[in-house]
Amino acid sequence: MMKQARWFLARWPGGRWKVVLDQYSRLRGFDAVLADIAQRGGIYSTHFIASEREAAFAEGKRALALEIIGLAKADPSHLRALIETYERTPQK
Repeated sequence: MMKQARWFLARWPGGRWKVVLDQYSRLRGFDAVLADIAQRGGIYSTHFIASEREAAFAEGKRALALEIIGLAKADPSHLRALIETYERTPQK
């Protein structure tokens, strides 16, 4: 967490970092959006990627998605359960 705090202080000086972190924390109530970010980031994917370049790109997406979810203080397992519920429930 210390590394993350230093990053925010360096990028968002003058107290603006508090605004950014506050807005990330507001994402907590938007579980469908966070679940979408999780899926787009491939945080639940387990398939093998042969290309080193594609694997690095996929890992970058995954790391960013996990960081956003973490900043929102959301639980990835809760988001996974939400995704599974959506997959089982027919759309009306």
